[in-house]
Amino acid sequence: MNKIDINLASTKPRRAVFPYVLAAASFFLVVYTSYNAYSFFNNRDIIERYDKRMKGFAGAPQVDMRSDKESAQTAARDAEQQRRRVESINRIIARKTFSLSRLLTELEKRAPDGLYLVQISPDFSGQKITVSGVARSMNEVLQFVDRLSSSGSLKEVYLIKHSGTEKGNAAKAAINAGDDAVLFSISAGYVIGGVL
Repeated sequence: MNKIDINLASTKPRRAVFPYVLAAASFFLVVYTSYNAYSFFNNRDIIERYDKRMKGFAGAPQVDMRSDKESAQTAARDAEQQRRRVESINRIIARKTFSLSRLLTELEKRAPDGLYLVQISPDFSGQKITVSGVARSMNEVLQFVDRLSSSGSLKEVYLIKHSGTEKGNAAKAAINAGDDAVLFSISAGYVIGGVL
């Protein structure tokens, strides 16, 4: 007689999950360890530098394991980074100490009649301003440069560009100037802590 096996269970038998979980965990551990080793070898210089700093803070003697050439290169690189930080802080200070309203007041006081300013461009990194405008004559432009030079808030005032206007020019028409109207640009450095 033949036996008939009948399964009365309502679900299929489950496979063992533990080997799959163990394999996934092992794979993750290998990847994580490989990444840490790769990161360590790529950042070894930085880690050594910080390790030396930490030993210095703890009072332990520092031993420089690099050659003189590597030490000089590192020192030069650190000095350059420090110089960049100082420059960026100085630019921030220059922006905070620069007052556009004081500059406009100073320019208004120093400008002779018949001289009109068209553009003012501050350069915070170089602590300079460039002023462009139109005057009825070259004498007015030179008088303006002299007055700005005698100002305590501006230094190194130079006339960097000038040209006569052409007939029908809108700038010349705006100030009702004759044929000898002059377009000009002036460069000046501003004194931090001065009037501006």
